[in-house]
Amino acid sequence: MNKYSNRKSRIDKKVTKRSMELLLKLLPDYYSKDDFYLDEDYKEWHYAKTDYYGEFDSYDAFYELHNCLITETTDWENVSELEVNGGDASPYYSRWRLGSKIGRREIISHCHQLVKSGVVWG
Repeated sequence: MNKYSNRKSRIDKKVTKRSMELLLKLLPDYYSKDDFYLDEDYKEWHYAKTDYYGEFDSYDAFYELHNCLITETTDWENVSELEVNGGDASPYYSRWRLGSKIGRREIISHCHQLVKSGVVWG
């Protein structure tokens, strides 16, 4: 057996666990430890909730952290105003969208710095 065969699973588990911990610190009124579970098949932490229609929704903890970061760092008032007026709203969207310069490491590092400086969202 290759000694590196489970490296991706271990890395994903660490990333999603750290994301879960950051979510619990950044949004303590919204998330609780009971909202998360470890998916044994994928070895990742997931955020789970039942939606308005009674359907069970589950999201990777990193996806949920990334979604919250984008929501908190987008200037929604200017975006909606420019969409009505037909202007370019791209400067008002979050710069934390995944791309060639922004990856999981940068997002988790930034959120860790936010927690360290005492930021609590919503």
